[in-house]
Amino acid sequence: MIFSDRVRLSGTLLLRSDLHVGTGAVVQPDITRSQDAASIQIAGITMGVSIYLNMAEAPFIPATSLKGALKARARKIADFDVAKVFGSIKHTETESGQVGRLWIEGAALVKAAVVDTSETSRSKATHVTHHVAIEPQSGAAAPNKLFAREIVNAGSTFGFSATWFGSLEDDDLKVVLGLLLGGLSMGRGSTKGHGTVNLVPDSLRIEQGAARVGALSFTLLPAEEAKAYLKALATPAVPAHCIPLTLTCDGPVMSISAQSDARTDRGNTLSPITREQGFHLQPESLYGALRSRARWIAEVEQRRELGVLTDERVDQSDKPLMETSTDIKKARPLSAVERLFGVTGWRGRLSLRELNSAGTGERIEMTSTSIDRFTGGGRDGYLFNEVAFDKAELKVELQVEYAGEDDEDKNKDAISFLERLVDDLVVHGIDLGHGAAKGFGWFKVERGE
Repeated sequence: MIFSDRVRLSGTLLLRSDLHVGTGAVVQPDITRSQDAASIQIAGITMGVSIYLNMAEAPFIPATSLKGALKARARKIADFDVAKVFGSIKHTETESGQVGRLWIEGAALVKAAVVDTSETSRSKATHVTHHVAIEPQSGAAAPNKLFAREIVNAGSTFGFSATWFGSLEDDDLKVVLGLLLGGLSMGRGSTKGHGTVNLVPDSLRIEQGAARVGALSFTLLPAEEAKAYLKALATPAVPAHCIPLTLTCDGPVMSISAQSDARTDRGNTLSPITREQGFHLQPESLYGALRSRARWIAEVEQRRELGVLTDERVDQSDKPLMETSTDIKKARPLSAVERLFGVTGWRGRLSLRELNSAGTGERIEMTSTSIDRFTGGGRDGYLFNEVAFDKAELKVELQVEYAGEDDEDKNKDAISFLERLVDDLVVHGIDLGHGAAKGFGWFKVERGE
């Protein structure tokens, strides 16, 4: 294969949503951070998670991440030989491994997108978000579980380079390019809408290589021919159940950082997370709210089915998926909530796509005073302001992809449960962001076509 004909591909990958491809390193707060170190140190944070940087200390997408995302997507296409394209590893003495026909290189940052955000910026290319772990049983923030995560800004571009061992007319190559053009999800939080990238069509450069005795020559495909070739490609169909939603809030809404102190240098002013001077909601907030509502609906349905009238919880989804074994075949049955949202040992099938909230809503400022719980009167010196947004709007698509030919049957109950969840959202709406108990963030939900 090394001496066979091949196709060299190069171009630009566009980051359509924020990306975190981490090194796996967890940084404790007592470790100081230099400006050019690949770690995060922020006062008051329990732990930080660093992103992958290249030798130039710039954000970098490793080849394994890019190829893994592409391979995971390709597995969902019927009659596609994943092993032939991406290779396979030798598992036993009687099996032989296989070298894939597609070789991919790591993607280095080409151009950083500068995002107007209220969140901490490490550099022009990245910002730092703050999160807190949520306890499934109570739905409240877990103690001492505040952490930071460095994020590459949406809109940034990365260089793409790959080699295909074969012909430009190979059907497998056309599938791969179709997947790249249609978009991939990678990195941390991909089910929540993070890490969506796609190949920019006009940037693709195609070189065809022909093997000759003692040499390998490449010929650049003219731009017009490359454009016509890409235009003829179709994005491979991946079976999925999709539900578009529009969420509108007629009153005030604000989403604050998970940092312990979200107040500005203006004094007692509680300021929200913003993007492009407008309302912004972290995808994790919406995903968590959906999961909480789903757990509540599941609990109610179980109580009705069992006739349980006590306060004792009947939902058993907090139990470990696998008690003593790591074999998924020996795991307990998954509940509909777990199948959709995931549990340790199982990746949830529900993902958020095309979440868009940036720039919406009219900025408003409200003045309040803290109330003494014992006297019921105002506390001296505790007058504060809250900056919120009025009439904000969110658009999002809920998507459940099927992993195989018979996966639709396995997920039938989960899909049915998702439909009941959406019906409940349409009827009752959903509370998002800070201050829901006092009227903030009450969203109405409409289902699209």
